[in-house]
Amino acid sequence: MKKVICVAVILAAGFATLSAQTGVIVGVKQGLGMSFSRLTQDAEDTLKSIFPRVDQESQLGLTLGAYGGYGINGRLAILTGLDFYTQGIDLDFLDYHGSIFYISADIPVLLRVTLLQRRVFFGFQTGAHVSFPLYAELEIKNITEDFDAEGVTVGVLGGLFLGVSLGRGRIVGDLRFLFDTIPLKDTDEEKILYRRGLVFTVGYEYSFGSS
Repeated sequence: MKKVICVAVILAAGFATLSAQTGVIVGVKQGLGMSFSRLTQDAEDTLKSIFPRVDQESQLGLTLGAYGGYGINGRLAILTGLDFYTQGIDLDFLDYHGSIFYISADIPVLLRVTLLQRRVFFGFQTGAHVSFPLYAELEIKNITEDFDAEGVTVGVLGGLFLGVSLGRGRIVGDLRFLFDTIPLKDTDEEKILYRRGLVFTVGYEYSFGSS
């Protein structure tokens, strides 16, 4: 709960600043994510000391979020927001199946560059994110155990977007790649997982002001 309150305070401060400027952009989105997360070497070595074989497989997850930003001009914009992700990794131990699953709240900061600006527009965006793990669980041999994910993770992200203008509003499809540079840890400070994922969302955004 403290993590959620911290995220809300940060966002409230950010949007209060944005609302005093022109060219404000606000939007909501939802979609799917394909996780290509990988165990850290320490976590993999620990599991291999118990199981003779550990295979790591992709896992499909969900995402939803809201964002806001400021359009510097018709082609450049700075965006931030709050994204909720379900993500993880499937594990195969030959005779057993397992998984690591967790939910996080991410705050990205992105530079959006629009390459074509007509009724149909597209471009790319790049930036970084801070991620707050909210819930985590480990499942092995059909036994599920919750573990307390601690601290925050950070990483980089980037990708492409494509949209269609509808008056002052726009329907936007967003494809981005997430890559954590700091891993998920448990309460014992053990490094568990590096998140890597491809995320596709569809949303609606609205702008007002001069942009």
